[in-house]
Amino acid sequence: MNYKDTVRYWLTSAKDDYKASCSLFDKGNYMPSLFFAHLYIEKVMKALYVYRHRQQAPFGHNVALLAEKSGITFDEDLWDFLYTITEFNIKTRYPDHKFKIKKRCNKRYTEKILDKTRKTALWLRRQIKL
Repeated sequence: MNYKDTVRYWLTSAKDDYKASCSLFDKGNYMPSLFFAHLYIEKVMKALYVYRHRQQAPFGHNVALLAEKSGITFDEDLWDFLYTITEFNIKTRYPDHKFKIKKRCNKRYTEKILDKTRKTALWLRRQIKL
């Protein structure tokens, strides 16, 4: 598979995760919605990494670290967002962390994170010119 096919693979998979995130949100499943929102950002970022470096994206789920490796420049607010959204991948998998996060995963909070997720992914996606 050439790098363009790999980029398309990541973007297609990301789109599916975004749809899942939106569907879960609509059903009131806020924490799982945020888990899929993280996957959406992660995969768009991996697509950008492959596009820029012409090699496979590194393994892992820490999108802030992936952003660094990709050479993406963010302001402080966006860095904070990347650290926040990474929590929804890692900490929602473990019961002790899951219950702490679940307390803040209400409709309004989730809606705010999903909006930032959509805008960030769109900005990342615009940097890929296939």
